[in-house]
Amino acid sequence: MAEPAAPARLTVPKTLSNTPSQAHAAARPQRSLATALTQISKRESQRFQAQKQTRKPRQAADDSDVLHAVLGSLLIIGGVILGLLVGGWLGLGLGAVVVIAGYYFLVLSFGGPHAWLEIFQEFFNM
Repeated sequence: MAEPAAPARLTVPKTLSNTPSQAHAAARPQRSLATALTQISKRESQRFQAQKQTRKPRQAADDSDVLHAVLGSLLIIGGVILGLLVGGWLGLGLGAVVVIAGYYFLVLSFGGPHAWLEIFQEFFNM
């Protein structure tokens, strides 16, 4: 009967010798991926909670926002009706002025007080 073959020896190439940086890495305790992800998740949730506590929650719709939205919508509808009733170039001009005023209040309700500044900056950057 033949004797079983001895297992092959693994040799470490010289490029993987123990350098000081590898020795330091070997001495460092290895964390699992799940542990690292759990710690990162805890840190991020704590940071989020801290930010959440420092910010004042914004209401879904302030009274002024609703007022501006209603006023803007009524001015747009009124401007179109006024333009059609007056007719001609005068109707087109009056309707356009009233509709633009409606757009102002409508954008003010959605974007806040600085919305028009941002719109004009984007328009003139084109």
